[in-house]
Amino acid sequence: MKRNFFLISFLLVSLSCAPRYNAVVNFRGAGFRQVIVLPFENQTTDMRAQQLLRKKIYTRFFRHGYLPLPLKTVDGKLKEIGITDGGQLRAVNLKELKKLFGEGALFYGTVEEFTFQNLGFIIRKKVKLSVKMVDLSNFETVYENTAQKKDTKIYTSKEEAKKAFIRASAVKLLSNMLNSPMVRLSEIVVRRIFDKIPRK
Repeated sequence: MKRNFFLISFLLVSLSCAPRYNAVVNFRGAGFRQVIVLPFENQTTDMRAQQLLRKKIYTRFFRHGYLPLPLKTVDGKLKEIGITDGGQLRAVNLKELKKLFGEGALFYGTVEEFTFQNLGFIIRKKVKLSVKMVDLSNFETVYENTAQKKDTKIYTSKEEAKKAFIRASAVKLLSNMLNSPMVRLSEIVVRRIFDKIPRK
């Protein structure tokens, strides 16, 4: 029990020291409506993370009045130059992407965390996404931001922890079966990303 107390205390201190991110917002003079949502780089072990977040970003652009290029079209064009993974985009020149897509804005994403940890006394979920938006007309970065959402539950009694462990295991199993892990946290992160993107 003493060990659990110190572990819980450490986590509470860690949560209170969460980093804050300063967004780069430079949409002045940007006239594009077409957005190319590129495959996201996935730095996590969850293979579905980038697909889930990318689709939510794509849908959100429609709601914001933009015209995102269909994801299948984007992926097809990238495959023409040998790109099948978001991590490969770092090596691709912007001029080459402009030649491929024409006008509009490129939207990059990096999934930094997509965690569902069930440790018995502690159940921890976290989604963290960094994004960058580049105007293809002048190659300027018009937007850059990082958003995250955490959900941590701490149980001090063995009985509560046991019940929570079983519930969380069932939730994770069901989420995996439905191919929609941590949807609520992902939606909050996407909403925070779009807080500073102007509507069209």
